[in-house]
Amino acid sequence: MKEGQKERSQNILFWRNISEHIDSWGDAYSGRILDYSGDVAPDHYGYVQIYEIAVSDPEKFISAHKKIVSQARELMEDRPVAFGSFDIGSPNGATHFVAVGYKGVSDNIVMKSKIEQALAKEWKEYFKNRGDVTNIGDFDLRILKTYGSFN
Repeated sequence: MKEGQKERSQNILFWRNISEHIDSWGDAYSGRILDYSGDVAPDHYGYVQIYEIAVSDPEKFISAHKKIVSQARELMEDRPVAFGSFDIGSPNGATHFVAVGYKGVSDNIVMKSKIEQALAKEWKEYFKNRGDVTNIGDFDLRILKTYGSFN
C-alpha cells in the first residue's frame, strides 16, 4: 500500500458518510485527451471553456483541429487547447469535446475576436475540412483549487 493511501474500509466509510449530504448525483462522463497543445497544464489559467460536440468523422476532425490550432498557436501564446473523446457516457449525444484555457471571460472574448479576425481564411478552411460536426453545447469552468498535477 502506498504512503497516504486509504484502506478499502476507510474508502467505503468515506463515501457512505458523504452520500448522506448529497441530495442527488449528476451524470458522470469519462474519456481521453486525443490531442493537446500548449506550454502549460490545463488548470494554469484558472478558466476553461469546454465545447461538447458530436463528430461524424473523428479522423477528419482531428486533422482539421491540429491544423487550426497550429496556425493559431502564436496568437494563443501558451494557452492550452485539448481535443478529446467521451468514452463512457455521452452528454446529450456528444462524442467529443474541445477545451480551451483562458485567464477569464474577458480574455476568452478578446482572444476569440483576435483569432477570428487574424485567421478568417484559415477558419473557413477548418470548417470546410473538419467533416460534419454538431455543436451540442458549451460551458465554462473556473478552477478554484487543484490537487496534484496533470504532468
